[in-house]
Amino acid sequence: GGAEISIDRLSTLDNAELAALTLGSGPYLLIESPLSPSIGDFVAPLRSLRQRGFNIVLAHPERAPVFQRDRAELTRLVASGILTSITAGSLVGQFGRTARRMSLEMLRDGLVHNIASDAHDAVRRPPGAQEAAGVVVTELPAHRTRLDWMLHDVPAAVIAGEAIPKP
Repeated sequence: GGAEISIDRLSTLDNAELAALTLGSGPYLLIESPLSPSIGDFVAPLRSLRQRGFNIVLAHPERAPVFQRDRAELTRLVASGILTSITAGSLVGQFGRTARRMSLEMLRDGLVHNIASDAHDAVRRPPGAQEAAGVVVTELPAHRTRLDWMLHDVPAAVIAGEAIPKP
């Protein structure tokens, strides 16, 4: 199971509805990073989810204007235990230069737990994990050893509902 949940829908879902949307058999919810430049307080709903016993995976934070403007906010969220999942397409430039630069900076700073395909179809939004891995190896060779962790170990732990292993 599982679905990407927008932040503005969180207040309308009770614990049972949220539990039905978790990834795999664990407590992880995939929360969409706000793509609107004028988002209100999004940290409070995330904090509320944590207090209700859910773990959070933030989808495509590299594409969120709020994090592009203030990466310190993202750093605080990761330090609080929130995981991030960047989109493979962002690394290969599919979402523009800003998202690509942000992805590389996040990887360099250890703020990425997963590189996901975010595949919608085979043509407009293809998987692309191999190409993204190539970018990491080429541009951030020191992070080559983290690829297996981001592409396999973290997703497996999330789906199984287990603690995230150390990289």
